[in-house]
Amino acid sequence: MLDFESDLTETLTESFAQRTEIWRGKDEIIRRGLEELYNTKIRYDSIVDHNGPSIMINNEFVVKAYADIRERGCELRLITEISKANVSYCKKLAEVLELRHLDGVKGNLEIVDGARYGVTARSQEGQFPTEYKHSTVNSFVDQQQYFFDMLWQNAIPAEQRIKEIEEGIKHEFIETIQDHAETERIVPKVVRSATEEILLILSTSNTFYRYENEGILQLLKDSAERGTIIRILAVTDTEERRGIKEEARKFSLTEGSSNAKIHFLDKSFQTRLTTLIMDRVLSLVMEIKDDSKGSSSQAMGLATYSNSQSTVLSYFAIFERLWMEAELKNKQI
Repeated sequence: MLDFESDLTETLTESFAQRTEIWRGKDEIIRRGLEELYNTKIRYDSIVDHNGPSIMINNEFVVKAYADIRERGCELRLITEISKANVSYCKKLAEVLELRHLDGVKGNLEIVDGARYGVTARSQEGQFPTEYKHSTVNSFVDQQQYFFDMLWQNAIPAEQRIKEIEEGIKHEFIETIQDHAETERIVPKVVRSATEEILLILSTSNTFYRYENEGILQLLKDSAERGTIIRILAVTDTEERRGIKEEARKFSLTEGSSNAKIHFLDKSFQTRLTTLIMDRVLSLVMEIKDDSKGSSSQAMGLATYSNSQSTVLSYFAIFERLWMEAELKNKQI
């Protein structure tokens, strides 16, 4: 093989090789990052943390590169966490790219034309990172593209989030949680954060005992001692009720208590949903999938977590109706 043919083969092989490498130092990252931007042919997707917008807007070369991508008809999508601290930068970014908001974004990544992927650690405001991982390995890039597209579908348009911040509108969410361990972590968090009222429907007697073993009833007692109103509806039969009443007294949960009360619903009220309402602003509704399990994470199925006013108040109305029925029945006994 002639030398020039060998050199050409080597160059082509290198150009199409799938590889992962590390770029180090601010200058190299900026130079090669701008090359990626200007070489975009179809789409440039990126995720940056809340410090990212300030870094971008304060670098005129990045802003020009974004404008160039849009002028060439390429798609330019960015996900970040839009907050009061960075909203001014995000408004400027929204003028040159399609921007969406997602709570709690960590780290930074870029995907170019669905073929090249880059990632850095969490950034500091106004500063470029010092290390950047770049990959052209197809399987890895495809996986990250799927991850980005999934987040993009769940992210909020920038216009909506900016309006919420500037007009002081509450950011509403309805989240379906499939990770049972995550749901189990949210329950004590919600109970601890209550300041006015906690309403709880326990769909089975076993749910009561799981909450006792996991310390949730103790947290409810502590909250009541701080002045929070606690009202619990437990779905039981007559035999189960006796045992639960005995245990409930240990946590100052009694039918006649002023601050923490428990009422009972007959099993004719069939539900597989345990419902928690906090201060009439948050609701957490958990499906009980296998009531024989000893821990909540094993027993539960899907959960719905929301601060949507219409959703929360709907659950509140259901609780109030059931509570009044339980009180009326107790008076008749």
